[in-house]
Amino acid sequence: MQFKHLVGFLLFAALAACGDHDFSGSWIGDVERTTVATGETLAQSELWKINGDIDNAQRTRTSEVCNLEVQRDDFYPELVLGSTCMIEGRSLILVGGSMNYAGNTEAHPELIWAATPDGQHEVIEHGIITQQSSG
Repeated sequence: MQFKHLVGFLLFAALAACGDHDFSGSWIGDVERTTVATGETLAQSELWKINGDIDNAQRTRTSEVCNLEVQRDDFYPELVLGSTCMIEGRSLILVGGSMNYAGNTEAHPELIWAATPDGQHEVIEHGIITQQSSG
């Protein structure tokens, strides 16, 4: 009987942790980019502007600006595969990726880019971004 109460409490805690948090707003952090062909990795600051009302995330890294489609799963906004962006002067397709959240104000984006939907991975990115403002 105690196990049922523990499971119920953990489920309630998980639901409460997300609550009605507004993930829309500005997120800033460092994201490492690895070019698969050369193995070169470079970390740079990125600004993400998530707009949950229109299911969009605008990502800015130096002069690169990329619009990614997002959808909200049970709690958190997630990246939609298939978005196309100019990465290092090449048009690449998001073929893998996720936004793993550590609480409501820290996210760990992981993105995998290729030239074609079923092509070899060309760029792999991961990092940590934190919410600066909401709404």
